[in-house]
Amino acid sequence: MRNFESIGLILIGAVSFSMLLFVLTTGIVKAHFLGYDSVDDCEIRWEEYTQFDSERKVAQRLWEALKGDDDCVDLAPDTFYTSTDLEWLDVNFPDIEWPGLYDPKSGADAIFLNAHHMNQYSSCSRESVAIHELGHAHGLAHSIGNNVMSYSTQSTKC
Repeated sequence: MRNFESIGLILIGAVSFSMLLFVLTTGIVKAHFLGYDSVDDCEIRWEEYTQFDSERKVAQRLWEALKGDDDCVDLAPDTFYTSTDLEWLDVNFPDIEWPGLYDPKSGADAIFLNAHHMNQYSSCSRESVAIHELGHAHGLAHSIGNNVMSYSTQSTKC
């Protein structure tokens, strides 16, 4: 009888651990992969030409913190000796709904931040847009639910 109790406790523990792991890992990012990204040799080398530099810094700190101990993907500024993988650029399009757009291209990919909308957002909402677009640069697609990769024309994550 004790063997069955031990097996039952082990199964309950394993199921509980699995459920906890599921809850912890699905709350941050639930997304599908795009099939393309800005990652080159486990890093993204970037240049920025944006007024939203503090938002870019917040996004990069978040994604760097999520990478864990595998040291992949490093985010680093472009240098004279490296190739640019990603450019942060401002646009001003009042007639377009999106506040941010990831655009994969040959050569350097781009994250466009639409100043027309971004300047109307709170600091937290601007950061959410930058975090979301940098998620695309990591290869993540939109997802369903209230998380950083969910699709929204307005930032409602704050």
